[in-house]
Amino acid sequence: MGVVMSVKKNVLIVDDEPEIGNLLKLFLEDDFNVVTFTDPRLACDEIVKNSYSLVVSDVKMPFLTGLDVVKHVKKVRSETHVVLITGHAQTERDKAEAADLGAAGVLFKPFGDPGKVVAYLNQVVGSKVILPAAPFTKSITIPAAKPLAAGCKPLIMAIDDESDLIEVLSMLLSDSFEVRTFSDPLAALKQVGEEDYKVILTDLSMPQMAGIEFITQIRKLKPNVPIVIMTGHAEGEKEVTDALEAGGSALLPKPFPEPDVILDKIGKLIKK
Repeated sequence: MGVVMSVKKNVLIVDDEPEIGNLLKLFLEDDFNVVTFTDPRLACDEIVKNSYSLVVSDVKMPFLTGLDVVKHVKKVRSETHVVLITGHAQTERDKAEAADLGAAGVLFKPFGDPGKVVAYLNQVVGSKVILPAAPFTKSITIPAAKPLAAGCKPLIMAIDDESDLIEVLSMLLSDSFEVRTFSDPLAALKQVGEEDYKVILTDLSMPQMAGIEFITQIRKLKPNVPIVIMTGHAEGEKEVTDALEAGGSALLPKPFPEPDVILDKIGKLIKK
C-alpha cells in the first residue's frame, strides 16, 4: 500500500536541554517540519507569530513550566495540540491538571522506540500520512558515514549519569559503532576489561565517581584505549586540563556538535 502524499505539519519543540530537542527533531523530521527552542519564553513568542499543528513541551524548565506553555498555547492558538514531556513520575493530580488545561497527552523520557514516538504524535495531530505496516525501527542516518554490517562495527563505551544524553549519543553513533552505554561509572569499570573497546566516552561530572578518577582507573586497566571527555559549560578550565593530564585523549562538548563531527573525531582516534 502506498503513502498518501500530504503537506508536512509544523511542530514546535521546547526543552531547556538542547540534546532532547535535537533527538526529537531527528525522530520527527521525516514526517513533520520541526523547529526547536530551549527557552520557553521565546517559544511562546514564536507561537504568537506562527501557526503550529503541534507543540511538544518539557514540563520542568526555568522561566516557564510546561503547564504555563499549555496555557499560553491554548490562549493564542486554541486549535494547536500540546504534548508534554516528562522524565518524572506524574501524580494523578498532575495528569488531571494537564488535561484540564488542554494537553493532548504525555511523552515520557527516555523515549525508547522512535517509531512509537512518531506514530503517537501522528495520531495526536490526525496526520493523513499512512504509516508503514511494519514497526518504524530505522536508526538515525548520518550522511558522512556508511553503516557497517552487524559484528563488524567497532565497539565503543559511553558513560553519562544523564540517561537522556546517553540515549542521544547512542542514537547518533549506532549506525557506525556498536555502543555499550552505562549510567554508573562503577558498573562501566567492571566491564572495561571484558571486551575490546576501541574508544571510551565519559562524562566529567558524575555523582558516583569523579570523571578524573574514572579516567585514572581506566588508564590502569586499558593504558592505550582512547578516552573522549564529554564536558559542558559547568566544568572549569582546570578541571578539563586535569582530566586530559589524567589520560583523556580528546574533548567532546555538550551540547553535542553535528553528528558527522562526532563520528570524525571517534574515527580518527580509532585509526591512531
